[in-house]
Amino acid sequence: TLWLYWYERKEPSVDLLNALKKTSDVLDCKNWVISPMQVNVNKKHSENTPQEWIATENNLRFLCRKDQGNSPGVFVDQRNNKNWVLNNSKKKKVLNLFCYTSSFSVHAVMGGAEKVISIDTSKAYLEWSKENFRLNSINPDNHLFLKYDSREFLKKCIKRQEKFDLIIIDPPSFSRGKGSTFSISKDIYELIKSGLKCLENKGKILFSTNYE
Repeated sequence: TLWLYWYERKEPSVDLLNALKKTSDVLDCKNWVISPMQVNVNKKHSENTPQEWIATENNLRFLCRKDQGNSPGVFVDQRNNKNWVLNNSKKKKVLNLFCYTSSFSVHAVMGGAEKVISIDTSKAYLEWSKENFRLNSINPDNHLFLKYDSREFLKKCIKRQEKFDLIIIDPPSFSRGKGSTFSISKDIYELIKSGLKCLENKGKILFSTNYE
């Protein structure tokens, strides 16, 4: 499936749709989806696009879904970072905050991490994460998936002096949950300071943001 993000405030033109169909054929993609990043623009997709499919990244497998928000379940702009995690997780204790569908966590486990903890406020995404583990023949029961605000989880780790060899922090620019909101422009300093307090000696933080 060819997935295209659409940032314009108007609907895609007929000419663009035709060009996308041709591109899809050239790439040997059976289906295509246009995911709008602006409100009041409708998502478009080829006639037979399935609700679910399997994507492969760095030779690992991930479940994608058509109607689960702006992303199908994998952020491909993080491919190189995930490959770095794959090659830098051996025998390490890894914390993946704002884990979404846990593609970073899968890479960490497959890279030989001893323990991986995945944190997200969404129970649905945590269940999706477990499916991604199973797709790669990883028993999710051997790792932790916790429904938590990442900021609050770091505070708990600081209080009990729990530390990690690698902490992955890839937050959204903005999100709203029950009783709280998250804004990267406001919370970035707290995240980094708290993360540093939870690092083992010579530990590393992988921090990424799409905030403009």
